[in-house]
Amino acid sequence: MDAKDQSLNDLVELAKEDESHFKDVSQAMRQVMAHQQQTQSANVPPMSQLERQEMKAQARNISEGERKELSKLAKPKPEMGTLGRMVTEKGDPTEWLFVDTWYTIGPFPNPSRVNLNRKFPPESVVDLDAVYIGKEGRQIRWQFQQSRDLRVVPIDAEPYGIWYAYSELYFEKDMDLWISIGSDDKANIWVNNLPVWISGDTLKVWRPNEGYRKVAFKAGRNRILYRVENGWHSMMFSMAIRVAK
Repeated sequence: MDAKDQSLNDLVELAKEDESHFKDVSQAMRQVMAHQQQTQSANVPPMSQLERQEMKAQARNISEGERKELSKLAKPKPEMGTLGRMVTEKGDPTEWLFVDTWYTIGPFPNPSRVNLNRKFPPESVVDLDAVYIGKEGRQIRWQFQQSRDLRVVPIDAEPYGIWYAYSELYFEKDMDLWISIGSDDKANIWVNNLPVWISGDTLKVWRPNEGYRKVAFKAGRNRILYRVENGWHSMMFSMAIRVAK
């Protein structure tokens, strides 16, 4: 396995939901990006096994004070956050940015949850003009939607389907920030095509603080792809960014 593939495998491992509720994946993201951007004249040396183990340990080494501050989102209140997609110095002071604007598409078929790990077209390319054949042979296309609070419910949500949501976030400068994730049911999240969250397969209710990941955002536009499965009953998802200084 070459250094590029190894760095991506390390990131995937950290992105997965496990007993570590809080994980800082920013360093692992930067390692993957460095390998992706390397040229023959500027090769990125591979990390040693010891360096890789240290990075994974540091990703889980989150202070108790930071955990307590992040955990306040367990009971979200309107005054805790602002709806939006931009992080700038001139923005209104707030603790959290609730990502409210998405394009969603679905349902793709998932009878009896057999397609939990099947990749559908949006994972290869996001084409907002595309039309696909979805569940039960229906034509599906991207639809714009804006939520009035932290929770987002895809248009035409129904049982046993898979949806994708796409958004673009703008940052004034490079920033490592915590995101809080919640979904009903299974979900995966990619930031600029890099996996930052891979939830377990268990059916579950929505919780705004299901998992936390510290993510490396770049200056300018950041592409967010959110895959959400609905096993049965209701479905929803959320993504909040901790922007408090």
